[in-house]
Amino acid sequence: MGEQETRGPLVLVVENEEKWAAAIHQALVPLGVQTKCVGNQRDGWKFMSEHGADSAKLVVLDIRIPMDEGKAVEDNGGIKLLRILTTYKFLAPMVPVVVYTAFPNYEQCVECMRAGAFWYLAKSTEEKRSEELIDVCRAALKGHRPKQSLPPEQWLQEHGGELTEEFGNQHIVLINEDMAQSEAKEELAGCTFLGGYAVLARQEYEDLRTVIVESDALRALLPAIVYIPQLG
Repeated sequence: MGEQETRGPLVLVVENEEKWAAAIHQALVPLGVQTKCVGNQRDGWKFMSEHGADSAKLVVLDIRIPMDEGKAVEDNGGIKLLRILTTYKFLAPMVPVVVYTAFPNYEQCVECMRAGAFWYLAKSTEEKRSEELIDVCRAALKGHRPKQSLPPEQWLQEHGGELTEEFGNQHIVLINEDMAQSEAKEELAGCTFLGGYAVLARQEYEDLRTVIVESDALRALLPAIVYIPQLG
C-alpha cells in the first residue's frame, strides 16, 4: 500500500486487498489524480485527521476492512470509518466518500447513504463498471453533490411497500421526478412515477447499468440517481 504519483487532487483509497487498490488506481488514471492507498480504518482516519486542508479531496472506501494492520477483516469496518469521517468533520475536512464494495445489498446501501456517503457502487473489473466509478468520482471531485442522495425515511415508510410489491425482485434506480422530466424525459418515458421519483427497474443489474451508461442524459444525472439493489 502507498502512494501512486501523478498530478492532480489526492484521492484516498481505503482498501485492504492490493489487487483492488491497484485496480481502483488504474480506473482513476483518466481523472489525473494522485492516489494514497491504506488498508485499514485506523490508517484512513489517521491520514485524514493529520493532513487537514492538504488531505484527500475524495475517499474511495471498501466496506470489508480491518480496524488496524494485522487485525481481522470486519464486515462493516468501512461503515465505521464512514461514520467517523462524516461525524467528526471538525477534526478532518469533509470530503465526499464513494463506497465501493464486492458485497452490495439494499440494507447496506441505505445505511451508507444515510451515514453520508456520496455514492454506493458494486466492485467490478469490467471496463463499463470502471467507467461508472470514473463518472461518480469525477462528479464528487467537482462538488456535484446529489440534490437528494436518498429519499427521506418518511418516503421509504410511505412507499417502500409499493416498491417491494411491484419491483421486489428487480434492481431499481430512483430519479427525482423534476430532474427526470427536465433532463431525461424521453429516456424515462413509460417509467413508473412514485412519490416524486421516477422508478427505473430491471431484473438484471447489468441491464440496468447499460440503460444508464449508454444514455448521455442519464449519465449526466448519475450523481443524483439513487441505486437500490434487489428488495426481494
